Formats: sequence, C-alpha cells, structure tokens
Amino acid sequence: EITQYGSVAFVGNNEFDDTELEQYLNEKFEIAPEQSVRLSMLEEARIGLIRKYRDQGYLYARVEFQLRSEQLQRATLEVDIDENTPVSIGRIYVRGHEHTSEEFIRNRITLEPGTPYFLSRALEDQRRLSELDIFSRVRLRLVNEEEPEPIKDLIAEVSERKRTKLQVSGGISTEDGPRIRLGWYRFNIFGEGVTANASMRLNRQIFFDLYGLPGESLVERYDSYSSASEQVTKALEREVRLGLKSPPIMGLPGQPVLRVD
Repeated sequence: EITQYGSVAFVGNNEFDDTELEQYLNEKFEIAPEQSVRLSMLEEARIGLIRKYRDQGYLYARVEFQLRSEQLQRATLEVDIDENTPVSIGRIYVRGHEHTSEEFIRNRITLEPGTPYFLSRALEDQRRLSELDIFSRVRLRLVNEEEPEPIKDLIAEVSERKRTKLQVSGGISTEDGPRIRLGWYRFNIFGEGVTANASMRLNRQIFFDLYGLPGESLVERYDSYSSASEQVTKALEREVRLGLKSPPIMGLPGQPVLRVD
C-alpha cells in the first residue's frame, strides 16, 4: 500500500515559523499530512528550503531530512534546520570595467553595504547588468564565499564586449528586388550604456511584371535612366537610418528605454 505522511516536524527554525514552512512544502512539493510519500521529491524539497533561506540572507543554512516510520503506511518527516548566521554586505567592489563608468554599474546594483545579502536580489542585479548588452560576462560574488562569516564584501565582475559591430547582409524580395544592407553599431557610448546605430540599404527593382499595369510605367521610367550616374542616383533605391538608444532608466516603473530613430 502507498505510504503517506502522518506529520511533518521542524527543528531549529527561527526565521520562518512552522506554519509558513508547512505551507511552503505543501504548495511547492506536496509534502503534508495525508499526502503520498515520494522519495524523489524529498531532495528537491530540501534544496528548495535551502534556497528559501538563502533568499533571506542565510547563505550558510543547512537542511537535513529524516523520514521515520510512524506506523503502517504512515511516516513522519523530520526537518532539521541549521540556519547559521545571516550574511550582511560589507563593501562593494567593481572589477573588469575599462570604458564603463563605475557609478553606472553601481547604480544598477540594488544590494547595498550594511544590508543583508539576498541571493535572489544578487541574481536579479546580475541579470539586470547582463541585459544591458554591453558586457559579455557579468558575475556578482562574495569574497571567500566558502567561509561562513557574518559580513562579506561583494565583487561585481564584468567583461566588456567589443564596442563596435559591423554587419553586412543581403537578399532578394519581390518588393525590393536584390538588396544589400550595411549596419554599424556603437555600444556603451560615454560609458553610460548608450547605443548608437546606423544602417544603409541599397536595392534595385527588377520584378516589374508583378505590379500589373503600374509595372509598365515603372519599366518606362527605369528605361529612361540611360546614363551610369542616373542608374546610381535614380534607379538604385537608398534608405539610411540613424538611431540612438538609452539604457533602461532605473527608478521608473517598468524601467523604460528612450530611443530616437
């Protein structure tokens, strides 16, 4: 017969009370009295509890599970928690930036000296910096993370990507005919995450038959371009685009981006 949980007991928890932990295990992992015991889910639940504590600054919390037989088809889950000392942030260092303003990077780190170290916020800050598209690698880490200490310095390590990118692409379409496109991008202008771009597209109409009657007038017009200069200045269609985009604006709802094209 299927074994079910008879009870779930917690030992050593102070940051979260029994009710909150019971609700967490039930909602996330279906671990609760009268629920079926699934051994494969226990390790996931243990790791989940560790992450829950780390998200509150308890970086060195340890969680152990003991499953004990209570009676026939009944088992007690004992959850032994060692919260350890919560970690607070000492100083924050920025490393690896050459062209980027250090203040620009610091403004995008929500963790502050003297506050608890929240793993979820550290990951969010790391993601926010990565999404700027000016770094090839971003990592937020604590100094000597393996050693349990109540106060630890935080290092933001970045690797800047190449600041200039050139693109050449070509193709053919029934609307434009053969075409080629040149693109130029300049990243991290002024060290503030601003991106500039410029592109030019050249194409030549050739599929006049697809336009029906209007195509006949187009053929006549293109046939009138006799000289080599007119073939460049009139028959060759051109499009030039220029753009400037700001990084996400911190402090505003949704972190909007200003863009001019």
